[in-house]
Amino acid sequence: MTYGKWEDLMDGSSENRDIDGTNTETGGMASPTGCISGPVAGGAGVYTISIVWRGHY
Repeated sequence: MTYGKWEDLMDGSSENRDIDGTNTETGGMASPTGCISGPVAGGAGVYTISIVWRGHY
């Protein structure tokens, strides 16, 4: 999976709905931020994935 695809999934760009004739994005998180850390070469090893988003108050 590419970083771009991962970003699209967090943003919810693939979740759409027709609302009164307008295609509207309806999924995703509010202001998501993701971080992936792992081996420098990107090979086998331990990876840490963190995702945060803005909640509703």
